[in-house]
This record gives sequence, C-alpha cells and structure tokens, in this order.
Amino acid sequence: MIMKTVVVLKHSFVKCLIVCFGLCAIGLQPLAAQDVDEMEKSLKSIGTDLQEKTLKFSWELTEAYLNYCQNTERSINVYSEPYLKSLATYNQLPELALSLQTMKDAQKELESYLLTFKEYAKIDSLRRNASSEVDQNNVNAANKTFRNWLFNNHNEKFHKLNNTATSARKQYYFEVTRYAFNQFKSSGRVMPTSFIPHEDRQYLLSNDATLKLLSEEVKQLEMLQSRLMREYQKLKYNLPDQEPMPSYR
Repeated sequence: MIMKTVVVLKHSFVKCLIVCFGLCAIGLQPLAAQDVDEMEKSLKSIGTDLQEKTLKFSWELTEAYLNYCQNTERSINVYSEPYLKSLATYNQLPELALSLQTMKDAQKELESYLLTFKEYAKIDSLRRNASSEVDQNNVNAANKTFRNWLFNNHNEKFHKLNNTATSARKQYYFEVTRYAFNQFKSSGRVMPTSFIPHEDRQYLLSNDATLKLLSEEVKQLEMLQSRLMREYQKLKYNLPDQEPMPSYR
C-alpha cells in the first residue's frame, strides 16, 4: 500500500516539475498572450494540487500525532494554538463535558488537600491578591517549590492526587484536540498543526515514509508555485530579468 502511494505521489510531483520548468522556459521566447494564458492555467493547476496535498498532510500529521500522544501519554499543549486554546478555555460542548468535569473534579480534590498545609494556604492567598506580573511570577515560583517539596518527601497522597489530576488534564486536552480535528476534517478545512512541537513533528516524519513524502511534496509545490508566479509576473508585465521586484512592507 505504501509503495503504491509513493508511486502516485512521485508521478504527480514529476508532472508538476515538467509543467513548471517547461513554462519557465517561455521567458526565453517572444512574449505572447497564449504564454500568459498557459502560465495562468499552470498556476491554477499547481494551486489546486497544493491545496489538496496541504489539506491531506494536515489531517494525516494531526492524526499521527494524536495516536502518538495517546500511546505515550504525552500532554498536548493546546494553549500554543489559538483555536485549541479558545476551545479548551471556553468550552461548553456536550461532547467534552465529561472529560472537562473529570479534570475539574480531580483538580478540586488536589487543591483541597494542598490547602490543608498552612504553607500552601499562604501561597494561595498571595496568588489571589497578586496584582502585578512580578507578584504572579513569585507566587508561581513558590507554588512550584512547595509541590517539589511534597514530591521529594514522597508524600503518597499528594503523588496519587497529583497523578490523577495530571492524567485528567492530559485526557481533556487530548479530547479537545480530537474534537477540533474531527470538526476541521468533516468540514474539509486544513487543520492547524502549530501546536505540534518541532521535535515530535520530525520524529513522526522520520518514522512514516508516506507522511514524509507528502510533507516534501508540499514544500516542493510551494517552491514551484512561488517560482512560476515570479515568471508569470515578468511575462505578463514585460519586466526585464535584471529588475528587482518591488518590496512592500
């Protein structure tokens, strides 16, 4: 199945190369209206192909990352992508109600236990009254130090409640991302993938030949589209080769 996919992708890519480089050679010939028309057709063809492959790549990469996170119990950083952050923060969807409530209950139980320590109660009071970024940073540092102290002192109840809260939070973020992915895919839209860390992205590509080939094809089509667009503009507006293109800021 993989070999068949690779052959199809390579065939499509070679066709785009032939069209692009063939049309780029038009710049060496006398200008004609049909030359511009041919380039416009090629740009449209490459644009359609690029759109389809970008869409497919975003879906396949996201699905691979979801499977990877589920198998490794890795937490998804939903706050690094605007739509996922909004969905996770202001969620009122019935599809996510159970995982959201489970996360809230686990966090509430952990907080209730932590508040039995006077040190943490003081930190919590400072957190509620923090009015500046400096105050908030100091409170966060104190909170982290106290939790590390509990962890290093092998507080079994803290370990259990903290692990439960962490697992519930990971599951909620996973459900949020999966819900968003299903929505984007069902509506035929490109799924944002900026939330996938670079190292995880590289790991997935290096372990999936079909996904890596699709990624490379998208990059090459983007380069071909950019190159052909420059040739098209020179041809359409009769620009000399040595004249630099204007820069707009």
